[in-house]
This record gives sequence, structure tokens and C-alpha cells, in this order.
Amino acid sequence: MPSSATGRRYATAAFNVAAESGDFDGWLNTLNEFARIMQMPSARTVFMSPAVPTSQKRAALDKLLVNATPLGRRDEMPLRPNALPREGGVVDLVYVEGGTPLVRKARSLGLRTADGWGILLSQGARSFETWTGKTAPLEAMRQTLPQ
Repeated sequence: MPSSATGRRYATAAFNVAAESGDFDGWLNTLNEFARIMQMPSARTVFMSPAVPTSQKRAALDKLLVNATPLGRRDEMPLRPNALPREGGVVDLVYVEGGTPLVRKARSLGLRTADGWGILLSQGARSFETWTGKTAPLEAMRQTLPQ
């Protein structure tokens, strides 16, 4: 697992990007989503278990590409297609109907993908619960998202 120094570097980098964009809430939501993912049993099994060697944890991260930039909203490709991992997965925090160019290319190469629709759903659910004090109707909310 990353050391506290590594964690501080990532937190500082996230803060700097949020400060430059003026979007502290958006970055807070992104970090909260990451924290939520790290609470999933499958992620915790890999990244929190002392039984899994650090080399395997790094290997898992080496196979994951995450786009946390706004590139893709206007059909831009944030990197050259040959920079995509040969195996593993791609996470694009941008959400557009039909997928971003990055997600579409990754899918065409047979990579596992996730896009920003899940994060939007989580943000909406949290807002719903904050405003109403009720549990968000996740399935109804999910059905309103583009396929």
C-alpha cells in the first residue's frame, strides 16, 4: 500500500488541480468515489491485504489507466491509442452518451472499461440523500442514465 508520503503527494496534486480549475466540489466527489471503490471487498482484497505482495499490487495498477481530465467531453482523445494498456482496464471519469473516444477505443481493444456515469450516479444519490434524508432510489436513478 502507498506510504503516507505517497498519499500526501497525491492529495497535494489533487488539491492543486482543484485549485487551478476552481472545482473543489468536483474533486471532493471524485476522491470520495475513489474511497468508496477502495471499500469494495474486491479492491480491498488486492490493495489492503498484506498477503498480496506489493509487486502484484503495482502490477494491477500498471494495467489500469484513469482519465481524470475533462478531455473527451468534446470527442477529444486524451492520449495516443498506443498508450493504452495491452491488458487490464480503462476508467474515464468523463461521461458522454455512447462513451468517450477513450472508452470506445479501449472497448474495441477488448479492455474492461468504466466511465463517469457511475460517478454521476453516486454524486446524484448522495445529493438526494443529503437533501431529502431518504435513501436514494439507485435503480430508478440508474435507469435514467443513457445506455
